[in-house]
Amino acid sequence: IHPPRKIMSGNIWKKIDRALPPLGLAYIASYLEKKSMRVTILDLHAEGNILDNFSYYLKSINPLFVGITATTVEITGALQIAELIKRTAPDTNIVMGGVHPSIMPEEILLHPCVDFVVLGEGEQTMYELVSGSKGLNDILGLAYKVKGVIKYNSMRPLIEDINELPMPAYHLLPMDKYKQSLGNYKRLPAASIISSRGCPG
Repeated sequence: IHPPRKIMSGNIWKKIDRALPPLGLAYIASYLEKKSMRVTILDLHAEGNILDNFSYYLKSINPLFVGITATTVEITGALQIAELIKRTAPDTNIVMGGVHPSIMPEEILLHPCVDFVVLGEGEQTMYELVSGSKGLNDILGLAYKVKGVIKYNSMRPLIEDINELPMPAYHLLPMDKYKQSLGNYKRLPAASIISSRGCPG
């Protein structure tokens, strides 16, 4: 799930805000699909407020795991989604990933609705978690809770050749709903690509 961002009405960003494909989720989804796993992406930022039907949607797909990505400006919405999931399907495992959880894993794991945090690149870590191919202690790049105690596994080395990854799962995204921020495109629809990993700043 890509959570919605909360922007106050009257804020200039309400008029010029962008909606770009969540490429991190799309890469993880394509990696899992390549391993013959069933995956769905729900982009609540691009789709708008569809939370009224969210509980019904969740019950219809009955997921074992729900991964939620979040930057700092999205973390409030991400945690609210986690709470809604646990109320609707309490046995679903909630996995948080993305920039904010990777930097602040303890803050996120202290939230009662979050079960796991994926630190850094998520493709291999998420696969090992959801497939059950390794025990929790052996999954690199994973933080989790055991009886209320937070455990941190060793960091996973970076993927040396990102060309080994399959292309993002664009077919799982509402591509017609994406746009750059106002003034940054000549025509719509607009999208984005990742030419390298890591923040240049």
